[in-house]
Amino acid sequence: MIHSEWRHTKTPVEARGGLVTARHPAAAAVGARVLHHGGNALDASIAAMLATGVAQPFATTIGGGGLLTAATPDGRAYSMDYRSEAPSDATPDMFSAAQVIPGLFGWALPGRVNEIGHLAIGVPGAVPGYQAAHGELGRLPWQDVMTPAIELAGEGIETDWFGSLMQGVYLDQLLRYETTARTFLRDGQYPHRPATSAPGDLFWQPLLATTLREVADGGLDAYLAGSAADALSTEMATRGGLITRTDISSYQPRLTPPDKIAYRGYRILGPAHGGLYGLLFGVLQLLDIAGTDTLAPRRLHLVAEAIRRCRHVENVHAGDHQSPVWVEHPTVATEIAETIDPDRRTDDWRDAWWAQGQSSAEIRPEGTAHVSVIDADGMAVSLTETVLGAFGSAVTTPAGMLLNNAMFGFVPVPDHPNSIRPGHRPHSNMTPLVVLDQSDSPIIAAGASGGQRISAATVQLVTYLLDQGLAPQDAANTPRLDVHGDRVLLDANIPATVASDLDRRGHHVQRVHDDLTTFHFANPAALTVNEDGVIRSGLNPLHLTAACGLDDA
Repeated sequence: MIHSEWRHTKTPVEARGGLVTARHPAAAAVGARVLHHGGNALDASIAAMLATGVAQPFATTIGGGGLLTAATPDGRAYSMDYRSEAPSDATPDMFSAAQVIPGLFGWALPGRVNEIGHLAIGVPGAVPGYQAAHGELGRLPWQDVMTPAIELAGEGIETDWFGSLMQGVYLDQLLRYETTARTFLRDGQYPHRPATSAPGDLFWQPLLATTLREVADGGLDAYLAGSAADALSTEMATRGGLITRTDISSYQPRLTPPDKIAYRGYRILGPAHGGLYGLLFGVLQLLDIAGTDTLAPRRLHLVAEAIRRCRHVENVHAGDHQSPVWVEHPTVATEIAETIDPDRRTDDWRDAWWAQGQSSAEIRPEGTAHVSVIDADGMAVSLTETVLGAFGSAVTTPAGMLLNNAMFGFVPVPDHPNSIRPGHRPHSNMTPLVVLDQSDSPIIAAGASGGQRISAATVQLVTYLLDQGLAPQDAANTPRLDVHGDRVLLDANIPATVASDLDRRGHHVQRVHDDLTTFHFANPAALTVNEDGVIRSGLNPLHLTAACGLDDA
């Protein structure tokens, strides 16, 4: 059967004065505006992420948290972990282990109590994280960094098709709480309408604008002593949540050296949280995937086998305060690579020490956003942030702050590295990366939104840039694969003959059509900079993700 198909791309943006990618065009424009007014990449990344939280609250808000990786041209490198964390009163069995059922998209609990509502909320880290990062690397005054998002929230932003879609898809959740419904729905009941023959509805958030202005004027002290913390602690105390005022005031972002992964003469910087990306790069470096056709069946076979093994290790061994497996066991990448047959899918690796244990159920939240920035001076920042699930917990405080559902990211049973523990942060798939060349200069800033698909998508995008030498937009356009359990999810834009070849190699292949509303292969973006200082963008062609920059340095 023959039928018509979508074919999409985006025009690459080239700039010398700095370039920003963000999940929403208005947020990318905000980042470029901050660069134009003298801000650096760190200033622009925070401003763009704050603006994303206004335009796409289903993806991120100041009620969530994130991971930041940054590198400066003079050789300094930073990693900031400001993810949401479990309250001090949280316990490993707080969700009643007898009722826990592993589900297709996570851990199913009666009433979705670990997903929706007050028990699902972790202590948010966004504002403390922004302040700490800005104190280390920012250039513009704090108020100037926050002002664009305040204006968007107070003056409103025209509803786009995806924002309207998300409000409709999650309408039942948004209607559960009066403040949330009043904040995010038209007349407190209906999705806002996007532009058709008339302009789209204006979506504005006056309560959030007031809170952001308070934080802009008074910084972290105003957040901790003002309406934001007051509203959050009161909401928790009156509605059965666990977060206390002490939890809010004692939250500390973690500023650490980034992980540094050697890959084919480059150094890849990323968050020090034990995620999939570091081990996956370590394994891929030992496999023969460089210089070949990106969609060659043998290359895709090797990548699929590597992802399958590394994801199992991640699910079994990763958790907060856990050293990455490849750090604790420096030979594990070699051990994994040696189990990969170059021609066929195999399962004998399941007896190895690193494969022992029961994988936790997969979690695929949609509530994530990514920003990449490279400025004219060569500073590169990669920032990924989340409220975990779309619209987080669906709880909004009277200060206009939509809150995360970070407790959903934990395994809700005891005795797992990712079990709930007071002060711990759930294992994350966020993968904000910065790549350094042989002289330790930043040349790539990359990352993605899209839940558990993030790490594999970002790693594949970076290998397309480094191994195949693709231009960033060509790399973003190139189809990818992922692994779900023992199934290989293959982008349907990859030829059917390739899928048949992988079948013959023993893979359980499922061809999947990605479209404008899906995240089967995440939503990655990348910036590259060459020796002449020209910065170029590569964007997922299927989503609103945009690039905006300055022509001249």
